[in-house]
Amino acid sequence: MKRTLTKVAALLVGVAILLTGQGLQGTLIPTRAALESFSTVTIGIIGASYFLGFTIGCLRSGELLRAVGHVRVFAAMTAAASATPLVLGLWAEPWLWAALRFLTGFCFAVIYVAIESWLNGCTTNETRGGVFSVYVFITLTVMALGQLMMLMYDPRELELFVIASILVSSALIPVVLSRSETPEKPNAVHMDLRRLFKIAPSGATSCFAAGLTNGSFWAVSAVFASQVTVTLIQPRAI
Repeated sequence: MKRTLTKVAALLVGVAILLTGQGLQGTLIPTRAALESFSTVTIGIIGASYFLGFTIGCLRSGELLRAVGHVRVFAAMTAAASATPLVLGLWAEPWLWAALRFLTGFCFAVIYVAIESWLNGCTTNETRGGVFSVYVFITLTVMALGQLMMLMYDPRELELFVIASILVSSALIPVVLSRSETPEKPNAVHMDLRRLFKIAPSGATSCFAAGLTNGSFWAVSAVFASQVTVTLIQPRAI
């Protein structure tokens, strides 16, 4: 197990840096949208755009991996994902934000597939569960740390967007320089969702419901929390 973790350590470090930036963006964008007086519906559309892009990225990632391989796909998607926070911080336009969040969702879906298939290729049946447990632990921990970085600067300014961009682009370094064996390009990239529902209807339906819940939570929870905080700290009339 230790030997396997050592082999994929660079990938896990890259994931940690990458998802720290992702965690920061997930809280920063709806908060900044609320400060820009975007309506709740608009903020929801921006959040939905991210998950729409994520869904399409999941469906198309196999074709990209088959065409150019894991390293090039990871590098290209990370470069695109690191540019979007900078544009978001420069122009607060709802339609532009929705389009860029769609692009970000697409990029991160492809990145997830590339990294997870890479990890899967570096593990055996005996070590796969342990490696992916460490991977999920790192994922959730660093995303929480990224959210805490909101306290560093005023979300009305550009600094937090720049930090998010720096973190995402820095994730390229350990992954590109990793010595772990690159997995082979996939031969089959077809995803049969209908067959999935036939094989495991309750599991597929539960995942669908969980996705609806998580999507709405990530899209507007930061806005709700900020509004509740403002309400609590306002002085009451005597």
